[in-house]
Formats: sequence, structure tokens, C-alpha cells
Amino acid sequence: MIKKTFFIKTYNLNIYLILFSLLTGFIGWSLNFLSNSIDLSLPISFDFSQINFFLSLGSHYSYNAMIGILFILFSSIMIEVLNRVRFDSFLNYLKSIYHTFKLRNFLIQREITRDAKTIENQVIAPINQINDSFNRCARKSVIDIQNDEVKVFIKVPRDQQGQKLLGDMISHLKDEIASQHPDYYFSAPNRLRNNLWVIGKKR
Repeated sequence: MIKKTFFIKTYNLNIYLILFSLLTGFIGWSLNFLSNSIDLSLPISFDFSQINFFLSLGSHYSYNAMIGILFILFSSIMIEVLNRVRFDSFLNYLKSIYHTFKLRNFLIQREITRDAKTIENQVIAPINQINDSFNRCARKSVIDIQNDEVKVFIKVPRDQQGQKLLGDMISHLKDEIASQHPDYYFSAPNRLRNNLWVIGKKR
């Protein structure tokens, strides 16, 4: 039974935490800016103390939420970094992040359909539902590189067309992975439920 490593489990989570921290930070700054702007720009005869109170309170809670999210993000990254330093290599952690981006870029479909129309010199293509579903799964793919092993995790689409698209890419996918990691030899892709695994062992 192939198990997800901590890196594979937390990679997408960390990306979401970064986005949420930016969002809550922006909301906190915006509410604080509005509170100060109302205070300075409106005549004294208007009593907006209640509005300012709620804006300041919202800003305070937004910043607190951002701090909490950043703490979770920092804890997740530090656990992975400490495990790498102790049992593997910090360089492999950086390589895993880099090659995960490359894998996703390789998998994502960017085909423009024949029904695309040109409007004001811009190509407007209708949404390809198959590619859209496939790309959502492709964005969950992760490569975990360690000294003695490489684990490639790919989420298998649930729809038949998406699975066919992935099946047509398997041989090219394995060649791409093998060319990126020549120090490892890779097994045939192994599907477990809706997860596809390609495991590489150190030569």
C-alpha cells in the first residue's frame, strides 16, 4: 500500500494557506483604510463612531485570522523542513517544490478548440469541460523527491474522458519523469482507486 508523505499531504494545503493569508490581510488592511478614511473625510457633524467601531473590529479579526493562518503555514513548513534536515536533505525539499511545478505544467491541457472565435483580435475559446476537469486533477499532482526514492502522485479524473486523456499521456509522462530524474529507475504507473503513483528508486 503506497502512502502519501507529509509533503504530498500538505503541498496544496500550504498553497491555500498562503492565498488565504493574503486575502485576510488585504481585507484587514481595506477595513482599516475605510475606517481611517471615514474618520478624516467626513464632516464632524456626522457621528460615524459606530461604523468605525465595526470596521476596526473587522480589521482586527481579519489580521488575527491572518496571523493564525500564517502560524499554521509556518508550522507545516517547519515540520517538513526539520524532517528533511534530519532524515533526508533540505535541497530535496526545494527540488520537490520545483519539480511539482514542472509536472503540473506538463500535465495541464491548453488546447484551443476548433470552435474558437476571434473578437476584436482576441481568440475567445469555449470552455472545454474535459480539459477543465482534467486540469483540476492535474493541479493536485505532487512529486516528492528523497535521497532513496521519488514518489509521483497524480489525481485520476473521475470522468471517463478525463481518464482516457490521462491514459494517452502515460508513456510520455513516464519518459518526462525519467528524463528529469536520471538517477532513479521508475516502475510502471500503479493506480490505487483514484490515485496514480509512479515510484522511482535510487540506482
